[in-house]
Amino acid sequence: MSESDELILSQILDYCEKIEQRIAEFSIDEDAFVENTAYFDMLLMPVFQIGELVGALSEELTSSDQEVPWHAIRGFRNIIGHDYGVVDPLWAWNTIQVDIPNLKDAVARLIADCADC
Repeated sequence: MSESDELILSQILDYCEKIEQRIAEFSIDEDAFVENTAYFDMLLMPVFQIGELVGALSEELTSSDQEVPWHAIRGFRNIIGHDYGVVDPLWAWNTIQVDIPNLKDAVARLIADCADC
């Protein structure tokens, strides 16, 4: 893995942790997320940033690691960026509650594996 990929993965991990921290700090649950546009915006911006960062990862990394749905992450970024007004809040909440923790775990493993390089 290149140093650039390692730096990008570290930034992705930071955004995953920011999402978790914001949920805890503001006690955000599904209802609050759906009803409060400030929470919606506050949590989707890091998801958007993760998608941006995924687009900067090398093809070598994204094609060699099939555990992470890199293409889908980038696709969700495009939906947020181009069709923000139609993002389904329940779909977004599911992404935040299920996909982001899974991504965090996978990225942490990739970084740890790279430390052994």
